[in-house]
Amino acid sequence: MESFESNNKIPKVRFKGFTDDWEQGKLEELASFTKGNGYSKADLVDEGFPIILYGRLYTKYETVIDTVDTFIADNNNSTLSLGNEVIVPASGESAEDIARASYVLKKGITLGGDLNVIRPNSILNPIFLALSISNGSQKKEMMRRAQGKSVVHLHNSDLKEIQLMYPGIIEQTQIGKFFHSLDYLITLHQRELSAVSNFKKTMLSKMFPKEGMKQPEVRFDGFTDDWEQCKLSDLAEVSIGEFVIKSKQNPDSPYPVYNGGISYTGFYEDYNNESDKIVISARGANAGYVNLVRKRYWAGNSCYSVEIMKKCEIDLDYLYQFTKHKQHLFTDYQQSANIPSVSKKDVEVFNISTTSFAEQQQIGSFFKQLDDLITLHQRELEQLQIVKKTLLKLMFV
Repeated sequence: MESFESNNKIPKVRFKGFTDDWEQGKLEELASFTKGNGYSKADLVDEGFPIILYGRLYTKYETVIDTVDTFIADNNNSTLSLGNEVIVPASGESAEDIARASYVLKKGITLGGDLNVIRPNSILNPIFLALSISNGSQKKEMMRRAQGKSVVHLHNSDLKEIQLMYPGIIEQTQIGKFFHSLDYLITLHQRELSAVSNFKKTMLSKMFPKEGMKQPEVRFDGFTDDWEQCKLSDLAEVSIGEFVIKSKQNPDSPYPVYNGGISYTGFYEDYNNESDKIVISARGANAGYVNLVRKRYWAGNSCYSVEIMKKCEIDLDYLYQFTKHKQHLFTDYQQSANIPSVSKKDVEVFNISTTSFAEQQQIGSFFKQLDDLITLHQRELEQLQIVKKTLLKLMFV
């Protein structure tokens, strides 16, 4: 790729070999238009003729739709895809939401009602068109043309007026292929992340004993003894933190401040807890949320800290995974109160299932590895999404 001086006729970044100015044309002169018709969610069946309903563009947005998992029993008198359509929702909740488009890759798919259907001529690559009107200046133009308040509408007559900036068809095709490949990569990472997360969820349900049971369904080789039950206070000390005023917190300070949220809320110059402790939100909308903190931190007055008393008997990663797995029991407490909260007593009497230290270590290590893998996939996915978002800004006029 090459970088260029920005102007209103070429993007900042282009593939090598392309230097000509982009052209501008009214979309009405570059495509034909039609509408999807009929059908709603009530018409869906388990098997039959594939259909795209406009809601998919909100719940499962993709630049290129190449598979469809919704079906209808009969598609007589339907608008069917020819394999080069770009579809745009005709109604939505906001102007920003409605300004999106997808390319329908396959022929013979029913296009449901409330869909604007654009069929580009040979000058336009459909993926490029979908990307172009979903991003940059064309998206802003679509947003301006959306009409309505509680429900906004966008008609084919509005789309026809869009002034589209586009390069030659070869450059369009390269841009389309590039972002299609990037989307494929993002989808792969999403699937991998989902697979590891589901695997962890399954193993959590099998590697801790169910209510009233003394052994889990799945164990590492060599462990056969029954598990025991005890209270959290039998294993650890529970303490509440101290209030620290928000104005004294500074993003440049070294120690994170934990309170009633699902993560730290700021940074402070001092700490009141050593590393390697479990923290539990005491009050607020996230009361009962469990975290593991591996560095020194400041616990606020809405944060319980759990410190293991006999570290040669209780493995920290094990206790964290078990408590995290059961944190819904904490959040059950808060639902009965006007102000969501979990008392110190609730935390201290929390039931813990324990086994030998050796088995705890193996379980704790196993789930820590899964957590590390999940974090890795999340970071890779976030990086790819940032790359795509950045290039969408740089590669379109």
